[in-house]
Amino acid sequence: MKIKMCREIDEAGRIVIPADLRRQYGLKGGSKVLFTAYDDGILIHSEDYITASKYERSRILSDVVVCAVLKLEADAIGVTLEEYVDKFLEVFYEEPQKLYSVI
Repeated sequence: MKIKMCREIDEAGRIVIPADLRRQYGLKGGSKVLFTAYDDGILIHSEDYITASKYERSRILSDVVVCAVLKLEADAIGVTLEEYVDKFLEVFYEEPQKLYSVI
């Protein structure tokens, strides 16, 4: 599921996380979140990520690495990551035999 929302930062540097997202990720007052800064943005992880087992963290890390590789491939052919992933999934679900021609 992809959710895009825009929020304003107040004078104290605070951002209100929408209620739907707080419920979905179990965030309440006092919950801890992890901020990871990248060249093109900030990733926020819920407390579940922080307290995840070593296996879960390595699985999440491998997902991040896959995303980084896909971003490099998308950049190399001059499309956005979203466009690249959309095309990849379209081929994956409709014509998996052509998958290797997309990559």
